[in-house]
Amino acid sequence: LKYKYCLFFFRWRSHKHVNSAAERNKKPIFEVIEKYISPYVDKLSKENRSFHCLEISSGTGQHVAYFAPQFPSVIWQPSEVDMSSFGSISAYIQDSGVSNIQQPIYIDVSEDYTKWGGGIIGKYIMHFAIDTLPVRS
Repeated sequence: LKYKYCLFFFRWRSHKHVNSAAERNKKPIFEVIEKYISPYVDKLSKENRSFHCLEISSGTGQHVAYFAPQFPSVIWQPSEVDMSSFGSISAYIQDSGVSNIQQPIYIDVSEDYTKWGGGIIGKYIMHFAIDTLPVRS
C-alpha cells in the first residue's frame, strides 16, 4: 500500500507539460535531424559502437520522447537549466516506453561547455538545441 501511494504521488508531481509549439513542430524537426543522424547511426552500428545525442534545453520532454523510439540505437540525453521541468521530462521518458533515454541533467549554456553535465560533454557525438532562445516580438 505504501508503494502504491508513493508511485501515485510521484506521477502527480511529475505530470507531463504540453507545449503546443513543440507538439506541432516535432515531426518537421525530426525529418530534418533524421538526415544528419542516420549516417552516423549506420556507420557506428557497423562498428558495434553506440551513438550518444545530447539535447540542449529539453523543455517539456516532448521532442526527445518523440525522437527516441524512432532511433532505438541512439542514447538520448535530455538536459535543462530549469530543474522544475525535470518532472515533465521524466514523465515523457516513462510514458515513451523506451530504454534509450537517460534521465535529464542540469546544463546551463552560459557556463563553460566543459562543465556541462559535470564534464560529460565529450561522450556525445551530436548536440542539438531546439527553441533554446524563444522568439520575442
